[in-house]
Amino acid sequence: MHHRVFLFVPRTLNKTTFRSIQTITDVRKTLQNLVGAQLVFGHGNQSGSHAGLTDNITVNSTLTPRTIAESYDEAIIPFATNIKLRERYVNFDNKVRFGRILEDLDTMAVHIAYKHNAPQIIQSINVHPLAIVTAAVDRIEVAVPHMDIDRDVRLSGFTSFVGKSSMEVILTIDQDNNGTWEHVLRAYFVLAARDPRTKKSAKMNPLIGSTEEDKEIIRKGELNRQRRLTEQDKSLFKTPPDTSESSIIHDLFIKTVTPNTSIFRSRLLNQDSMWMSETTLKTMHIGHPEQRNLYNKIFGGYLMRKSFDLAWTTASLFAKQKLSTLAVDDIMFQRPVEIEVAVPHMDIDRDVRLSGFTSFVGKSSMEVILTIDQDNNGTWEHVLRAYFVLAARDPRTKNKNNRSAKMNPLIGSTEEDKEIIRKGELNRQRRLTEQDKSLFKTPPDTSESSIIHDLFIKTVTPNTSIFRSRLLNQDSMWMSETTLKTMHIGHPEQRNLYNKIFGGYLMRKSFDLAWTTASLFAKQKLSTLAVDDIMFQRPVEIGSLLFLSSMVVYVEGNKIQTRIHAEVVDIHTAKRETTNVFYFIFKTKDNSQISKNVVPQTYAEAMMYLDGKRHLD
Repeated sequence: MHHRVFLFVPRTLNKTTFRSIQTITDVRKTLQNLVGAQLVFGHGNQSGSHAGLTDNITVNSTLTPRTIAESYDEAIIPFATNIKLRERYVNFDNKVRFGRILEDLDTMAVHIAYKHNAPQIIQSINVHPLAIVTAAVDRIEVAVPHMDIDRDVRLSGFTSFVGKSSMEVILTIDQDNNGTWEHVLRAYFVLAARDPRTKKSAKMNPLIGSTEEDKEIIRKGELNRQRRLTEQDKSLFKTPPDTSESSIIHDLFIKTVTPNTSIFRSRLLNQDSMWMSETTLKTMHIGHPEQRNLYNKIFGGYLMRKSFDLAWTTASLFAKQKLSTLAVDDIMFQRPVEIEVAVPHMDIDRDVRLSGFTSFVGKSSMEVILTIDQDNNGTWEHVLRAYFVLAARDPRTKNKNNRSAKMNPLIGSTEEDKEIIRKGELNRQRRLTEQDKSLFKTPPDTSESSIIHDLFIKTVTPNTSIFRSRLLNQDSMWMSETTLKTMHIGHPEQRNLYNKIFGGYLMRKSFDLAWTTASLFAKQKLSTLAVDDIMFQRPVEIGSLLFLSSMVVYVEGNKIQTRIHAEVVDIHTAKRETTNVFYFIFKTKDNSQISKNVVPQTYAEAMMYLDGKRHLD
């Protein structure tokens, strides 16, 4: 569990850069070498970091005192000269993404900690014996909330306090302004050392003050440590609210009680207020190896970035305006997040071939058939086949809803080609027929109505005549209870050729959510069987807030049908517009039967149930 507090203020325009030899990328490579990290997940050193640190290697127990100057270091993010690098960092306002900066701060803090403890390096294997991780972010004070994307950024830091197995590191970010470094933010990180062989705490090199200024820094570091301990003791998990805090809560409560009544449960809100629960946003992420840290756990900076994105979206939707970051306060890393190699994949060490061709062309749309094969000792083994429908638009008519444009016709030069085109035409006719028979246009047929009625009758309380009294069998779950939701900010990094959010990115995020939804429902990791009928109804603009909602809508035998609804939300009006609907079908790996069924509770859910059945059939 990780607790994070982000503070936001209404946006004001402000700015601030660098020049040095070492970049933040260099810092990451140095750390990987220092701990012997697994450079490619699943390849080479399978035990992750510190593989060479066996029990027969002696670790020097002498801890050399270190000064603040010996731990100081800095690194550059070279935005001014590396234009390609900007792509990773730029946000929809053409400024630097704060979430990416959180990742770099985490990396830099660990680097400073290792530099402080450099005397412990085992020279014979050139590996550091400590596993140093971020235990907490005490506070980040932001002076400039929006850094320019075309000016260099400098990260610098030093050790400010060392206990037995933990230490405080102070980090500073500055941005270049015509040769002058302008202050952007200051961060206080707390790091902890572990023995990678025993997983127990390990001692760090002590810190000494070589100057009066250094001694004052260390003294303040000790005060910070004492403050953190005091705050832990005064936590509301340990002690009740004090008198003033109790008064605040009671006053809020009294203001919401219906006037002139003696009923505490009758509550009303002022027009300028909102129930806290109504501000809730949730999101979901699969811990892929791509996001791992030095020790093959999920990188803490990645968790902070994703948490920041969610926090900013929550606050901005509440305020109905884009907000600026004021501070980050009290992030506690209570336990590591493990990597889940969860979704079944093709082997990672064998080449994959993508091939495709046009199979049908209409006036302004076309069907393309794609195939993926994987090499098996010189033989290409079939993996999947995909059917894509693409549409052509005239880019000169952007202000006229992008009018359709004609495509080059397709002719069959052989009998085989003609058969492919004929099947493409049949696919087009099938899609048109399915659109006409959509449950949005026509009611369920007799057999489908019977299915829904049978499901309904099975949930009505026996021996009653009350339709609203409903019960579920133990082997069933209400469809609504399978719902999972997630949120994504449409950053420029994910754009397509036309400066919209890339459709492949939307499909990837939707797949992750669908797989998680189905696997949680089945209580096992599932295999992908099919992707069916993805409709791109409108493009997603850069800067959009994209919300994905997933449900299990139909179960049959060993198969689960999931439906993903994608919509964009306007920050200022909270208006929602559907952009895509996705259907994914999963199955059990051993083809065993799914022991649980899903049951619709409302008419809308019943239509999704039938729609899911149609897609599976």
